[in-house]
Amino acid sequence: MSKVIREINIKPSCLNELMGLPGDQSAQIWEKINWLQDDPLPDGKLKKKLKGSSEPLYRLRSGDYRIFYRFGDTWVRLLGVRQRDKDTYK
Repeated sequence: MSKVIREINIKPSCLNELMGLPGDQSAQIWEKINWLQDDPLPDGKLKKKLKGSSEPLYRLRSGDYRIFYRFGDTWVRLLGVRQRDKDTYK
């Protein structure tokens, strides 16, 4: 069985967020984004499906940052990157 590599598509506002990240965080986040190409399915730990959205929305944890995305059979669309703060999960 051959592995499907999905095309990464980045929303322009998300690209601006990625370019504005500190250098030490940027490398780690890009590594996680490349990981999504192989397997964007939620695993319940680092990758989760978010509730309350009309279209499926997922988030990938990378340190103190969260990468929000959607995916299909041949693509992954990055929607945003947010830094987690003390109020994130309240």
